[in-house]
Amino acid sequence: MPPKPFRAKPVGERHPFYGTFWLSQAPEAVLGLFENIHYGFVARSVVAVGITSSVVYGGYSVWYRYQQTLPLAKRWNRLLGGTPCVVIDKYYDGEDIQILRLKLPNSHDYAGYDPVSAVQLRLGDTGTKLFFRGKRWFNPVSPPDARGYIELAIRDHLAGIFYGDFARTRVGDVVYLHAWMKEFRYEPNTYESISLIAGAGSASVALQMMAAIDSNPKDKTQLRVMYFHPMLTNIPFQKSRFRQYVLRNPDRIKVQHHAFRPSKGWEGSYGSLTAEILKAFIAPPSTVRVPTWTEEFFKRCIAAVVPESWSEGTTRDAPIPGNRRVLVSINRWTMDMLCGHSFNIENRYYIQPPRYRYSGIMQGMGYNNYEIYRFA
Repeated sequence: MPPKPFRAKPVGERHPFYGTFWLSQAPEAVLGLFENIHYGFVARSVVAVGITSSVVYGGYSVWYRYQQTLPLAKRWNRLLGGTPCVVIDKYYDGEDIQILRLKLPNSHDYAGYDPVSAVQLRLGDTGTKLFFRGKRWFNPVSPPDARGYIELAIRDHLAGIFYGDFARTRVGDVVYLHAWMKEFRYEPNTYESISLIAGAGSASVALQMMAAIDSNPKDKTQLRVMYFHPMLTNIPFQKSRFRQYVLRNPDRIKVQHHAFRPSKGWEGSYGSLTAEILKAFIAPPSTVRVPTWTEEFFKRCIAAVVPESWSEGTTRDAPIPGNRRVLVSINRWTMDMLCGHSFNIENRYYIQPPRYRYSGIMQGMGYNNYEIYRFA
């Protein structure tokens, strides 16, 4: 079949829809919609809300992806919500300390916390993020740069309403890591000596301090840990971690165990705490002026604004002679007997007691109120 002959269109012939495109009339129609006396306000409001929502959602998406690249302790977890983690292992270290190993969402995720820090752990019903049975703060015992997992130490004998739920978690349960709290701000070569009075449930605080000093060979800070335990049988972390840190750092880390009810043949310190027992191990009071809590707060604010090259003493090769601190992390009634307890705001921030509420054994030993840091 031969092809049809080509026929050119006449010069004056136009497309049937020429001059009536709806796009050419769209601006006038939209303006008329916005200026309508009946529903113009509604149309303008809908467009404004849509544009604002798109901009906010786009900005949040970019910010959310940036937050996912940061370590867990550096994220704004109160806006992001909890980080879901799966319990992959449970084991005991000692007679009453249970270690929970949690799998992080991604294999490249890591905690990245600064010593000494705590994380809020929450248990969810049926995996929901809206309702939680309980929430508690725990100090991680795994290294800050451990990839893909995090370990938390829980005392198994505290069979309360909330602690019982944490101790009874099973492998495969989903828990949530929420806000992080930096408790004691430790910087290398700032203090000549740090004495830590820790109870059995505060071994994680001692482990974070030991790990920070052990990982920095240039840090000349001396750490003295006085570790209290009811009975000196199967002490948590004694063989698995404490002994390793002491053997690697004999000049910087020292640990002394104290028992309230010693076993037969025990030759160390035991019984109730007295000034003589404390003087025999912890460092004496500081010989330099100790700044108040208000001065330290303003110093942190200035350090956050002023560049590091302008500030003085940000990098030190050696600690200040005579600059000592005492950290107390033990049960409430023993802390009241030693130096008084701290307060907290919404269980998130610590407030050290003022000078007029400072009392106890350590006051009689000559320690200043501001050189003692109390954990809640």
